[in-house]
Amino acid sequence: MASPPQTTRLAHVFRDGADGPCLFVRALDNGRDCQAQLVYHIQTGEHRVRKVLAPRVPASEPPTARERRFDADVNTARTLFAAAAGRTKLRIPEVLSDRKTVSPDGNKSTCVSYWRLCNGGSIGALLNACKRHGASLPRVVVFRLLRHVLETLELMYQQCERGPVFHLDLSDENLLLDFNGAEDMPELYVIDLGRAGRFPLPRRDRSWDVVDVLYLAECLVSQTSGAQLPGQYQRERNWRGYLSDEDYADAEAFCEIYQALLGLGERFEANATAASHRDDDAHPELRHGDVPSLQPVIDTLQARISKGLSDMWLKRWQPGTDEARFFDFLAVYRQRTRLQSASDMSPTLYDTQAGILGAANVHGPWFVGRVDELTFELQGGPLRSPYHRPNKFNSGSETEGQLDLVSDGGSDEEECNDNNLYSAEERDMLHDAGSSFFGN
Repeated sequence: MASPPQTTRLAHVFRDGADGPCLFVRALDNGRDCQAQLVYHIQTGEHRVRKVLAPRVPASEPPTARERRFDADVNTARTLFAAAAGRTKLRIPEVLSDRKTVSPDGNKSTCVSYWRLCNGGSIGALLNACKRHGASLPRVVVFRLLRHVLETLELMYQQCERGPVFHLDLSDENLLLDFNGAEDMPELYVIDLGRAGRFPLPRRDRSWDVVDVLYLAECLVSQTSGAQLPGQYQRERNWRGYLSDEDYADAEAFCEIYQALLGLGERFEANATAASHRDDDAHPELRHGDVPSLQPVIDTLQARISKGLSDMWLKRWQPGTDEARFFDFLAVYRQRTRLQSASDMSPTLYDTQAGILGAANVHGPWFVGRVDELTFELQGGPLRSPYHRPNKFNSGSETEGQLDLVSDGGSDEEECNDNNLYSAEERDMLHDAGSSFFGN
């Protein structure tokens, strides 16, 4: 029987990763410094996150603040992985590679990094979905998510060789969920380390990361049933009137954790004030001993998790319980999350060269490649001429020829004739349009 005809289409191909080309799927976020893109790694079939500094920066000038934050994101993640060294599970996405490219004229440079994908969206997105669907978070899930964040911060504060490292941008959009196979409960990962670093003294900012954890705790607790918001809770004598024994115990636990974090914050501020007056350091920075350990709070959370885990799983299979409703909701949430849906994870493909060159909001440098629309494998040899498209999101870019790679090895671009990608009709159209498809 004859094999079915092979259908070849066009895709944006990124060739700046360390272990083979990737195909563009879609933009995940356009941040203040860079665009985060979902990409498909052809060799392994994995999905990854590609971060690219956008717009590009002058290559001959000193690093801008955006470049320094971009580099800090990568370097801090690698520092933390080195500090963990297999002893602790670090809930920060792994940096797979990073690279800097310089345009042929030497005027512009592009910074790119590749990261492991967290597939559950942000904690903010989950909380908003819970509110819309009336789902309550089981207490064990809340305890577990808080433990994940505090364990990451504890490693940052206590195990980095040069001293404590602070995140300084711990918003709910920088806390991502990740579902591991059939695992029902997600893990929480900390991202966006571009503002992370040591704390020089005296400090203009009198807050630390645990202040953001307190806010996260309030958001999570407000989505549980029975418990009161820490900071707004009523005293013990008033709870007995409307809370069950189980809810009362959980509310006690939330308030115990909240008050412990507040106490650590007071100790931190006192230590920071004292450290700023040290006589032995002309430029004092916080040291390991200046930052109170979060381990007692982590231990409390773990004890609550161990105590309530079996009961939660028992109720998970009892119709009508909050636990059953939550995990039914979570199954639907996973299916509808765009990082779980097959239709939203496929590379973006085009039928014509004009269509792919006219695509907006795809920050390069990228190549046009022929791919099999079923297997997504590249057809034919590697293509040349990466395009950095001018569009409303990146108006300062221009079309490039071959790029010189200044890190992670040299360029291995091969010659090809881009006109082979065009139909006769497209070649005529491009000839008439002049440089409109190719930028400046």
